[in-house]
Amino acid sequence: MSADGLAQRLQALQGQLPPRARLLAVSKGQPAARLREAVGLGLRSFGESRLQEAQAKQDDLADLEPLD
Repeated sequence: MSADGLAQRLQALQGQLPPRARLLAVSKGQPAARLREAVGLGLRSFGESRLQEAQAKQDDLADLEPLD
């Protein structure tokens, strides 16, 4: 999915959420560069199911503000 496609999909999903809900993006299997794009679009919360994958991404994204 392109960055524009991701932005459109994110906007559509956020429009469906109740006002106090937070979107948790599942980042399993996605490269850190893709998460960086998502952060640029305003996502702050990500979920991983594999500790090693999460740790590698945390290292790659250490220059960003803390993520959830």
